[in-house]
Amino acid sequence: MSKRYLSVLIFGLLATGFSAHAGPLPVGSNIQECPAVTAEAGAILQSGIEVESIRKSHTGAIFTRDTSVPALGEAYRDPSGLIWGGIVTVRDDENKMSQYYPGTQYFADNYCKNRGARLPTKTEFEKLAKYLGDGTPQGYSPFIAGTYTDILPGLFSHSFWSSSLNPFKAYEAYYFSGYGGFVDIDGRYDNGDFMCVAGR
Repeated sequence: MSKRYLSVLIFGLLATGFSAHAGPLPVGSNIQECPAVTAEAGAILQSGIEVESIRKSHTGAIFTRDTSVPALGEAYRDPSGLIWGGIVTVRDDENKMSQYYPGTQYFADNYCKNRGARLPTKTEFEKLAKYLGDGTPQGYSPFIAGTYTDILPGLFSHSFWSSSLNPFKAYEAYYFSGYGGFVDIDGRYDNGDFMCVAGR
């Protein structure tokens, strides 16, 4: 896509206030705000990033498609620089008590490390909830975020292991509920899905 075509496209998106992938762009409510909107569009053009690889959350946080860590699959870089990988779904109806059985937090932690990545921490999930929700650590909900739940594909329909352990019970770890938008604790041998992260 040429920069000339991209500039026309961005101008059109700013004029209408909508992006096909990311929801409303920051349209100035008065003439004094126009320079800020123009500056954001210029920054996107200067970065060489194609519009299709940019997703904007309900709170205005920008997530950019990132292919620097191929092992992460379809990954997006959040405003802090953390790269969120694609969802790994490994649930099974039978919970076998093995630390490396797919679905356990032990397995998820090992899986990410073997790919040069890691599990997100409890704090990082809380920050993600702020970016995607109403600006509070527990504020994310698919109902608040509306159509913006696809910023990290499939986020709203899964729960994800973190690397953070319960400081009082080492056999428990924190997880993030993509559907409920909260962080809670579960046994590390229980089944769950996960995302690996890299960067920052």
